[in-house]
Amino acid sequence: MTSCGYQSGLNILLNLDIDDYHASIVPSIGIKIMLHDPYDYPDYDAPSKLIGVDKYSFLTVQPIETYSTRDIREARSRECIYYDEANKTIGDNTKRNFIPARYSFINCLTDCRAAVIKQKCGCIPYYYLQNNTRVCNLRDVECLEKYKFWYDTSWPGTDMSSKTLPLVELRTEERPCNCRPDCNFYRYIIENSAGNLDKRVFYKGLTYTTYPSKGKAWKNQSIIHIFFGDLVSIQYRRDLRYSWRHLFATFGGLLGVFAGFSFMSIFEIIYFFVIRVLTDACVKRDTKNIK
Repeated sequence: MTSCGYQSGLNILLNLDIDDYHASIVPSIGIKIMLHDPYDYPDYDAPSKLIGVDKYSFLTVQPIETYSTRDIREARSRECIYYDEANKTIGDNTKRNFIPARYSFINCLTDCRAAVIKQKCGCIPYYYLQNNTRVCNLRDVECLEKYKFWYDTSWPGTDMSSKTLPLVELRTEERPCNCRPDCNFYRYIIENSAGNLDKRVFYKGLTYTTYPSKGKAWKNQSIIHIFFGDLVSIQYRRDLRYSWRHLFATFGGLLGVFAGFSFMSIFEIIYFFVIRVLTDACVKRDTKNIK
């Protein structure tokens, strides 16, 4: 990040046409801002904020990175996956419905949801990318609603409705569609502060003045400033807690504390029980020959 503050961020002027609202997913009027990684599909887990009408909003973005060390990649048993290993783990791209530019756990779940819908209803909704598959229409709404709890969950392919949820036993070692978490990923935290627009203010584009002018008055509109809140961000490191070196040092330290054991003890044991015995035997034999 080379700069921060709302002066160097993204400024948006929203023209919300309230009269054009006929149906809405949520019982509100405004716009939904979703912030996500550019390689990830904007799915349910993307941080979002709802901006109302006649609001002046500031959205402060705080990125957080998690990366894995080389020891994680070389580990034989690990739960995460690198994006360059996806083709070997998941399978052929031609069999997928949603083919992203880069693998991520979110993209894999998106493809898994599309595969479940295709299996149950024989189509894929328009908001998913199609791979030579029929797009769902109004005739498929009943089927989509029937199997909603099969795909519209965090565990696609399993009935997660309120009736069956108490009886469901999820096996965490068998993830849906073989989707595995990312070893390296970004996460974004949004902080929102907003206030009401002053009706006495006139504007021309995103510039405004408090004096009467030839500009327009605010009406069913909002302004959003999206920017980084700081020049630095948080970075987490994922590493092996116990490698063979740590285990070797730990057991060596325990043996040294409770049994007085060390590497020198190994040589001493070899000396006293092998070399010393052989040496004494040879000395006794030479003594008998002399006599």
